[in-house]
Amino acid sequence: MFLRSLSLRQFRNYGRLDVEFDPRLNVFIGPNGSGKSNLMEAIAVLATGQSHRGAELRHLLQWEKEGFAVKGAFEGEDEVLLEVRQKSGRPRQTLLNNAVQKRLKDWVGRVPVVTFSPDDLSLVKGEPGGRRRLLNAVLCQVDGDYMETLQRYNKTLAERNAALRQVQDHERPPASLEPWDASLLKLGASLSLARRIFLEKFQEYARRRHAALSSGRETVRLSYRPSFLLPSGEAEEVVAANRRRLQDLREGEIALGSTLIGPHRDEVEFFLGENLARAYASQGQMRTLALAVKLAEQDFLTARLKKQPLCLFDDMLSELDPDRRENLVEALTSGTQCMVTMAAAAEWPRLMESLDGRNSCLFEVRDGKLTASAKRSF
Repeated sequence: MFLRSLSLRQFRNYGRLDVEFDPRLNVFIGPNGSGKSNLMEAIAVLATGQSHRGAELRHLLQWEKEGFAVKGAFEGEDEVLLEVRQKSGRPRQTLLNNAVQKRLKDWVGRVPVVTFSPDDLSLVKGEPGGRRRLLNAVLCQVDGDYMETLQRYNKTLAERNAALRQVQDHERPPASLEPWDASLLKLGASLSLARRIFLEKFQEYARRRHAALSSGRETVRLSYRPSFLLPSGEAEEVVAANRRRLQDLREGEIALGSTLIGPHRDEVEFFLGENLARAYASQGQMRTLALAVKLAEQDFLTARLKKQPLCLFDDMLSELDPDRRENLVEALTSGTQCMVTMAAAAEWPRLMESLDGRNSCLFEVRDGKLTASAKRSF
């Protein structure tokens, strides 16, 4: 599956853009702030319904504009036309092959995508939220039920936290929390069990990729640290075990106005051998591990969806040494479409030398405008 063409209307710093891409390699060069990352973000929104930078869709509108539209035509075993429209103060509208889609689960995953950005290099030692986003990014593309459950869980969590603050202010009794407790437990149990099953399978992909990147010198292990107790694989037993914990934590949650247990507090730990990576690994080892995990994401999506994901390199290569840069892109561009952004051609001279116009396309990005350019112009 590859992105043949993209149209943007009033998205970030793009007033109007219509562009066609090469099926294999597309390189975007321009100074910081020119719109390179905005272009990658538009593609991510189109494929997943979410910004890879964590921005809310309403924040993607241009200043003083009423809405934006992103439209893309994809080719593969079948043709897919996706369009996302967002108007200020209104629900998002998504169309698949010109038909309105009422649920995210009905279209997310039709075009799998893997995103790479400098933030991914801190995946091992960064905050747990980044590792939870990794879980959700993969699972939402392969499991529509998981995506729907995650959306309902996040809504329940926000409502429960608001209710806790009302109890704190004596605006409602503690007993009124029970409906949110029941929903939080049921939805959270489903998410936690799905994550545990996923990681058991996913870490095998990560092990293989890491062994290749490290020449077999190191072994990697991913360990799931759920916030919920998981006494078994049965959702009913998970709910029962954590209902008691919620009751025990009631006073503390009311005092803080925040839910203290649940999948929103899950952790995933990375080990090299027997050592916790974030505590003992060198900077180079952490980067290698992070890259192995992202490569494993590509492998997992390919295996589950039977199609190669589109790969977006958003200003990531400048953070890597030349050898890792070459190894990473060689691994990712075999049989898949790849989008690469960089500030200057000097960041990757070997790539520039390989551009021949047959299996690649080079674009200059300036102030929200794209120009297809000859290699010599850089």
